[in-house]
Amino acid sequence: GAGIFALTYFSIINRYYNSMYGNEGYLTNTLPLKTHELILAKFFNFLFWIFIGSVVSLTSIMLLFPTITFKEIWAFTVGLISEIDSTSYLDYITRIILIVINNFVNLCLNIMIIFLSVTITNFFNNYKLIAGIVSYFVIRTVLKIIYFLLIYLPTFLMVINKDPEDLFKGSALNILLAIFLAIIEWIIIFSIINYIHKNKLNLE
Repeated sequence: GAGIFALTYFSIINRYYNSMYGNEGYLTNTLPLKTHELILAKFFNFLFWIFIGSVVSLTSIMLLFPTITFKEIWAFTVGLISEIDSTSYLDYITRIILIVINNFVNLCLNIMIIFLSVTITNFFNNYKLIAGIVSYFVIRTVLKIIYFLLIYLPTFLMVINKDPEDLFKGSALNILLAIFLAIIEWIIIFSIINYIHKNKLNLE
């Protein structure tokens, strides 16, 4: 499963670089599409192939562990839900939905971070791979610091004198704030990529 994901990411990143800034860049940028449309097309393409990779990975897991059936997975899930007090059932379902949405939004954000990292390599004539990797981890670190300061730290300060265990349980509000923050970051990064590609394009 991990190998499939790694191969999928590597292939799509390589494809994105070649089609936007590499040998195919001249052809791509002569298409009758605006810059933001090109970026969005690549983004949805990336998202589609990650989905395909996820399906292949899930299928591989099911083949490796054929004794595990969807019926057993469902029974396990229902068992977990039944252990929760009925008064908090709706809250539990809401939180699960928000977690799924949060994971999806963060996947979209991660794709855009990768795109920005690849775009930054456009400024380097040498050591492009190193520049891209360093850029990715620097951007991720900055965003994690922002997340810590805006969401995690306030929550920590609120519960530190009450029940510290609540810090690890999380809340629907915190997840909602995390989703909102990730969407804002996605828009900002998309705008940066769009600006660089439109005004600072340097094809090989």
